[in-house]
Amino acid sequence: MDEIGGADLMSRACPIRFIITVEALAEGWDCPFAYVLATVANKSSQVSVEQIVGRVLRQPYAVRAGARSLNIAYVLTASADFDATLEQVVRGLNGVGFSQEDVAAVDAEPTAVQGQIDFSAPGVEGAGAAGTGDGEDDLDLEGLDLRASERNAGCRTDESASSIDEILAESDSMEERFEREAGSGDVASALLDGLGGGSNVYRMREAVAESAKALAVSQFMIRVDGGLFTDDEIWKPLDREDLLVNFKLSKYGIDCVSINPLTFSEARKIDLADDVDEYRIRQLDLSERNNMTMLFATMTDEGKRDSLKAAVLDAMSGQFKNTHGRSQLTQYIGRVVDDMDMPVVEECYKSAGDVARSVTYAVRGLADDYCEESFGKLLSRGDVRLEPEYRFPESVVQASPMTSYDKGLYEAEDGRVDGLERRMVDLLANSQRVRWWHRVVERKAGEFSINGFINHYPDFLALRNDGVLMAIETKGEHLGEDAKRKLRLGTRWADMAGAGFQYFMVFEREAPDADNAFTLAEFGSEILG
Repeated sequence: MDEIGGADLMSRACPIRFIITVEALAEGWDCPFAYVLATVANKSSQVSVEQIVGRVLRQPYAVRAGARSLNIAYVLTASADFDATLEQVVRGLNGVGFSQEDVAAVDAEPTAVQGQIDFSAPGVEGAGAAGTGDGEDDLDLEGLDLRASERNAGCRTDESASSIDEILAESDSMEERFEREAGSGDVASALLDGLGGGSNVYRMREAVAESAKALAVSQFMIRVDGGLFTDDEIWKPLDREDLLVNFKLSKYGIDCVSINPLTFSEARKIDLADDVDEYRIRQLDLSERNNMTMLFATMTDEGKRDSLKAAVLDAMSGQFKNTHGRSQLTQYIGRVVDDMDMPVVEECYKSAGDVARSVTYAVRGLADDYCEESFGKLLSRGDVRLEPEYRFPESVVQASPMTSYDKGLYEAEDGRVDGLERRMVDLLANSQRVRWWHRVVERKAGEFSINGFINHYPDFLALRNDGVLMAIETKGEHLGEDAKRKLRLGTRWADMAGAGFQYFMVFEREAPDADNAFTLAEFGSEILG
């Protein structure tokens, strides 16, 4: 049951304090004040552990708290498999800034807590100490007082109190270590050095560091209510989700959803591979397809429609469902499926993932249009403005460092470039007009984005010798709707930011007839020539 719905977990007035879930938090949920994760699942998949631990690691807009223990994330688990898998995750995260030093394990002896259910006690059938019951269906929980633990919450045993004190003491120690390191220099640099061990941390090149540190790059800020504790208005960096607060799918038709079963692929299953801890996409075998078809054939027409609706919703990503709300999407999918003829329903059930992609594409288009319109209105009202907000970090972590090109802002830049991007690197690195360039990695912590009606991460930032900062996006030959939105936003950002900032969209061979659109050759000769 989704009881969160559209609740704003970021609001100080939000009454939610605990979230109990089976799998709903596996992806796409971020909270700046989620401190403790308690799991009873015996998870042994690195992918699963990485996702669930990420709930208390990714904290947007978080600020350091006065209490040291609130600056640490806690994972409480009773699973040895989980703990072993977490070791793998920590090793894997080393490449992006984490190391073994940043995890403290505290083993607590099992203790009897008042209010705990004793499944071997008389009157609780089917789950004895030796596990001799037939299953959870045999449990007789009549008369069980589920609030006993709440009333006895203050009656901790000495052992449990000691264990908790140990955990808090360890967290205080880790926090103190970070504070000492951060106090010795730039906070971001100290954090990166402490977490990554220095092996994959690259600083600004001394020759250009002064020019980069002096830059304050303009970003969009939105006016928000100060909340319960202050009457003052607050300006914070604009996020696309700020523009979606009043977006209602119920106001839109379904004509933008294109469903053509003839273009759909056959059903696939996504599962963990047997030999490695990674997901694999596999074809359904003949027996699986036959079983699915036979099961579907026994349903009523209403049952078939309900099954397709549920399958389409399940096939959507957790992040997409969290962004737009399960309730909204359920109703919208319902209208799409109810509008289908029964033969189309039967064909779509074989490829619910394709239907989900079609609906997702349509909803994103509607949301993008709504955000762009809302963005314009907020700008006109003065509720969104541009401010010199972003500054370059003194150090960055590079999982794939590239040092073979000249004039990078950092000692190494991200090396995951190919095709047109690599040709742009070559052009910037060899231009006499460029002081330094930087490869922007989308959604990487600390990276710059043009945060308007979409969050646009330009592929490159480059400072010319005349002091102009260029935001550069490289594109193939096709100017799709996504590229058009980026071009409109980038142009608006540059116009509002002033003479010290420019935006360019660079195409390989043929550029559209639009402001700030150039071919690579034109960009090299007219802008950098």
